[in-house]
Amino acid sequence: MIKKQIKKLRLTIILLIMCISLEGCKTIEKITQPPQENQELLEVSSISPYNGPKVSVVIGNFDIKTPLVNEEMAQGLKEMFISALINTQRFIIEEKFPQESNKSPSKASILIAVTIEDFLPQSSSGSSGIGGGGGVGSGLLGGFLDEALSRARLTITLRLVELATQQVIASTRLQGQAQDAAGAYLGSYFGGWGLGKGLNVYANTPMEKAIRLCLIEAVRFVSERIPHKYYQ
Repeated sequence: MIKKQIKKLRLTIILLIMCISLEGCKTIEKITQPPQENQELLEVSSISPYNGPKVSVVIGNFDIKTPLVNEEMAQGLKEMFISALINTQRFIIEEKFPQESNKSPSKASILIAVTIEDFLPQSSSGSSGIGGGGGVGSGLLGGFLDEALSRARLTITLRLVELATQQVIASTRLQGQAQDAAGAYLGSYFGGWGLGKGLNVYANTPMEKAIRLCLIEAVRFVSERIPHKYYQ
């Protein structure tokens, strides 16, 4: 009789532990589940079509503030940004700064200055992240945390500067991030073109998506924040 009671008590304890574990798993999943992609970022055609006066701008070299980006990659990002700006039909891109042009005076009225603050092909937990392979832990908890942290991202700061006065008209900090490579982000202002030089290794990966989403937001910001008086 006593043995049966002990056996029944053990079974009850085991079932109780299993219930607590399952409930705990649900809680962890709810807390650490990565947020869904910002739908606004995925609407790459949200900048309205344009046919009118254009503004002449010059694009500075992309400053680098992260060790994960080299000069070639920065130039590739700049080329993608320029292509996207041109495809909006709003901008004329000057190749040189006004003081560098010896043949004819530049008509550029705005300098677009970009700084690359953060470039993480896989945020923390994967083989492309800082520190290399290995996750943040093992087992169920480690799996959930890996999923939450393995979001590729590109972060930039962008400033619009009036060349005549050197006054900053507007500035912002933008970030594109992605956990997968799906979505309608390849076309639109990039014309379906591939990645810029030095970036091909990230083709068809979450990092490519993060790059394009970030640059689309940069194009949107520039299009909306340059005052109409600069358009000719």
